[in-house]
Amino acid sequence: MPLLSAEALAGTYNPSADRNGWEQVQLYRQTQRYPDDRGGARIASAINVDDEQPSAELTRSNVRAWANGDGMPNATPIMEVADDLIWFAYEWTLKVQTLVLA
Repeated sequence: MPLLSAEALAGTYNPSADRNGWEQVQLYRQTQRYPDDRGGARIASAINVDDEQPSAELTRSNVRAWANGDGMPNATPIMEVADDLIWFAYEWTLKVQTLVLA
């Protein structure tokens, strides 16, 4: 079990009308796998047929800002910081102990 769950951390952020913080982060990360020139409509369509998010039901407006690089879910920046600080570590390695106890 990790020291802190990524899902739990993302869940502390306000959800949108349709998705909680963790679902938003997952969808955002999935949109970032597509080329920048693909466009929101094509990315949303691709994600809607993808097995990873079978019930995403995204529209172009859901991912337009993410696809254009103009925005991201509120929880995304702290998720990146937490990754860098090894908050999601599964064990107390020397590196984790050094960072936590410093």
